[in-house]
Amino acid sequence: MVSKNKSSDGPVLQVVEDEAEKVAVFGGLGDRTNPDSVSRPVPPSIGVVIVNYNSGRYLKRCLVSLLKSEVGLRIVVVDNSSDDDSLKGVHSGQLRHHRLELVKNEDNLGFSTAVNVGARNVESDYIMLLNPDAMINAKTLSGLRDELEARPSAGIAGPIVFNADGTEQRGCRRNDPTLVRSVVTTLGLERRFEGVNRNHELLPPHTESVDAVSGSAMMIRRDVFDELNGMDESYFLHCEDLDICRRSRDIGYDVLFCPAYSVFHQQGASGNVSSLTVESYKHEGMLTYYENHQASRDNLPLQWLNKALVRASLARFRLSSWFGEFRRAGESELDQNNDSGLLVEDVVSGTKNDAKPGRGRTVLLTGAKSDVGDHLIKLLTKCGYDIVAVSRTVQKPVDSKTNSVRWMSAEYFEKSPQPEEIKIDYWINLAPIWTTRAFGRLFRKLKPRRLLAVSSSSLHSKSESTSRRDQKLVKSLKAGERYAEKLADQLECSAVIFRPTMIYGGPRNQNINFISDFVRWFRFFPLLGRGDGLRQPVHSHDVALACLYAIQTTKLWRSQPSVKTFELGGLEKISYRKMVERVFQSQQRKARFLPVPLWLIKSVLTLTEKIPGLDFVTSGAADRLQQDLVFDNEPAREAFGYSPGKFVP
Repeated sequence: MVSKNKSSDGPVLQVVEDEAEKVAVFGGLGDRTNPDSVSRPVPPSIGVVIVNYNSGRYLKRCLVSLLKSEVGLRIVVVDNSSDDDSLKGVHSGQLRHHRLELVKNEDNLGFSTAVNVGARNVESDYIMLLNPDAMINAKTLSGLRDELEARPSAGIAGPIVFNADGTEQRGCRRNDPTLVRSVVTTLGLERRFEGVNRNHELLPPHTESVDAVSGSAMMIRRDVFDELNGMDESYFLHCEDLDICRRSRDIGYDVLFCPAYSVFHQQGASGNVSSLTVESYKHEGMLTYYENHQASRDNLPLQWLNKALVRASLARFRLSSWFGEFRRAGESELDQNNDSGLLVEDVVSGTKNDAKPGRGRTVLLTGAKSDVGDHLIKLLTKCGYDIVAVSRTVQKPVDSKTNSVRWMSAEYFEKSPQPEEIKIDYWINLAPIWTTRAFGRLFRKLKPRRLLAVSSSSLHSKSESTSRRDQKLVKSLKAGERYAEKLADQLECSAVIFRPTMIYGGPRNQNINFISDFVRWFRFFPLLGRGDGLRQPVHSHDVALACLYAIQTTKLWRSQPSVKTFELGGLEKISYRKMVERVFQSQQRKARFLPVPLWLIKSVLTLTEKIPGLDFVTSGAADRLQQDLVFDNEPAREAFGYSPGKFVP
């Protein structure tokens, strides 16, 4: 049954009373359909209010994450007249055996009004505002409550909020938006001057007071919420969180930022709302904020400047959207409908519903944006592995049709208080092996069972070079391998180290691409002497296959020693001259060489190795042209079936 209630001081809404849909209690408050069951205990201390508007699958995902919380909860979902199927998922799967209160507004009343509606429908000492496109850590609710309990002078607390890619969200911790700060933020100068957002700053070691936290995940004392008369309903969407934090501080209550507790927030998951509309709400909200909090404190010219800045920013956004420079609405739709990339719970659980060899196993892939990484991601995906690909920059999956790759920013592993919840079976580091030390903290937190790191045969081939750059490289490779071995020993895990020879194939390799470009531009290639030193170039796809074969060979990881090293060369051992001839052939050109004296080549390379982009060609390379740089593939073949191909540039 659905009854329509109209409060004398509230909007028209629908409260769902059908026991198949209603109410309310996560955490075991008894069976409300059976009066003779467990007697109803004291209401839980935390009530969660979720405002939903066309959130699709994200609402169910949010509620499932709440089921894992370590405290009993009352949960109220206030629906702002959604016209999608987001509410259908509330009564299916894991949620079917739990009840939650569902309040249906007949119209879209905006965020602030809906929050107040939800707060009136839940009895609790604390009110947790949570967006439907958020996923909350199991310890976050109890942790925020404990922080507020320990600090009676605080009225609001917020966790660290991560974007879907693991970067800290901009509104997570903020300063009050003054004119100067707003200008700094608008101009993108927050890393040099104080702006509104503080997400670029290092995390504090403990909870600290801030001006404002994000309304996507905010806990408020009930008595403070009531004293403030709830959210200011003059805000439709955005800036209401800045407002309530400001008003809380104005009556003497601190706002806490609690970095020990976390939430993932998808952001922009609500459907049927354009990016321009959302941006308009943000700017209108900021104008309302300035009018509410600065009119009595700032002089009139400053108020005009504030308003002019906000309107100019909105005009710029509108102009940019008209020219197609902002595609946020399309990107949000792609993320929601195509389900591109792993969901957070997929990574945490480490499960995958298929019968492929990698089913239920997760690979942490660092250095994923490389030629080997491009091939390895595709191979791992075909075999059913889940992949957490770590990058310093935001990166979408290589294949948008693939849902087994989750790109994560390295920032997440640096800032997250609970990254150990991501279950990792293998860590494959394709980045230069000396970065293993930089990733050491990450490794210690995630504790994968097996480590595979890619080094280089340059550790041997350049050990006698007179070039200072070559010697620095050899030193770094040795240090990286030693640290990988030390880390594996300390954490009692198995480790494999690959030392491939010259890698080619793909847009990022330097050696063969340099030769190919030179031949294309000049139609000849300079050659020292006969160029009869043997080479063993290996394709990036063969190195990727070696990584796949290695993690699938169980005996490789269980046998002694616990740290094993393998050289990886190509199938053919061909002379340097022959290698260059094949580059000519690949371009359907006749091989043309220009003999060059040794002293001249060394002089030229001494200069070019100082030029950015050409520093991979060192003066020591001239000496190595006559040397055989080949290695034995047999140990790798016997250990895990390594089988490289011929050199085909």
